Amino acid sequence: RRFESYRGCFPEESLCPVRMRDAGFFVMVQRTTLDNAVNLFLLDSRAQGHTPNTQRSYRQLLRIASRWLLDNDATHLDDLTPALCRTYLAELQSTDLSPAYVHSIARALRSFFNFCVRDGLLDESPFDKIKMPRHRTEVRDVLRLADFKRLLDAATCERDKAILYLLLDTGMRASEALALNVGDVDGQTVTVRSDKGGRGRFVYIGAKTEKQLARYFAFERDTPGASEPLFTS
Repeated sequence: RRFESYRGCFPEESLCPVRMRDAGFFVMVQRTTLDNAVNLFLLDSRAQGHTPNTQRSYRQLLRIASRWLLDNDATHLDDLTPALCRTYLAELQSTDLSPAYVHSIARALRSFFNFCVRDGLLDESPFDKIKMPRHRTEVRDVLRLADFKRLLDAATCERDKAILYLLLDTGMRASEALALNVGDVDGQTVTVRSDKGGRGRFVYIGAKTEKQLARYFAFERDTPGASEPLFTS
């Protein structure tokens, strides 16, 4: 069938070679640049309500990956092959970057490619054929009872002691403890509004922590309202 060129309607670099579909029609397919795809992914991350920390992490990690890919002539999504991605991961592992950081970059790329497939920018993800880099989780030292007693001895007020008891009893993050309101504590049940992923949960405290919170309210807080911060400076 006759084909009339529409090259003047699109930027020359945005078009892939002409291809013929089964029906016999010739079509021009617009290629997606790597930069545009990354921007779409970051926009999708904001639209999903990811935390600012997650969005910032995606932006930084993908900027690092994009710089290497662009330097290796991968300017469009269809330039990103499994072989090229393997080469990039292998080079990362030969640097001084920690295995945990390399794994973070790989996770960001995997999420990015999954988005591209989900959004119709790619037919399949190059990472479907790639094994993630190995990452061993370090076993951290636990806080010993003697260490906790030293922290309590160093605390200068009932508020600081209450924070220490709460953190030890529940394992919550310091940012989560500082975000609590008075009404989030109901006896031995605490409602936590997580700053990671926006998911809330319930945690439970023991009698000693409940008693220390009571001392904190009795000596340092004057009948606060339920919507007031639990811990004030």
